[in-house]
Amino acid sequence: RNFALATGPTEHQNRATKRAEGHVQALREAGIEPGPSIVIPYFLGMLRSGETLRDFVKANPDVDCLFCTNELIAIGATVQCRRAGLRVPDDIAIVGFGDVEAASIIEPPLTTVAVHGAEMGRIAARIIRERLAGDTASPELIDVGFGIIWRGTA
Repeated sequence: RNFALATGPTEHQNRATKRAEGHVQALREAGIEPGPSIVIPYFLGMLRSGETLRDFVKANPDVDCLFCTNELIAIGATVQCRRAGLRVPDDIAIVGFGDVEAASIIEPPLTTVAVHGAEMGRIAARIIRERLAGDTASPELIDVGFGIIWRGTA
């Protein structure tokens, strides 16, 4: 497969930056050279972002897999690629990040990376309680993991 990356702006967006870096790292660890990438301005919205990604995919015909660092641009890309006659996932596989509700109801349903938001919330609440109780320990990095939800776009 020939992978491309679509992300929103990364300035002041550590999560988007880390997702993009993780994508590149995982490909390289698998012996795959990362393909082209595109930054989508947030103000474009879901469908305009999708139009931009559709045009990006058409301009890069070797790309057959698009990893999007958020669901909104992945959903927009799925809708607009299909409207343009591209077969998802046959012509272009699309993967999102976040598992928003709409990901499961578009056609085809979006394959996505799901993070454990409830667990993050529980840990954040615990840390806040500890800090309020006087704990002055240094911040710690806590990995709550992720899962891949395989649906129809990949």
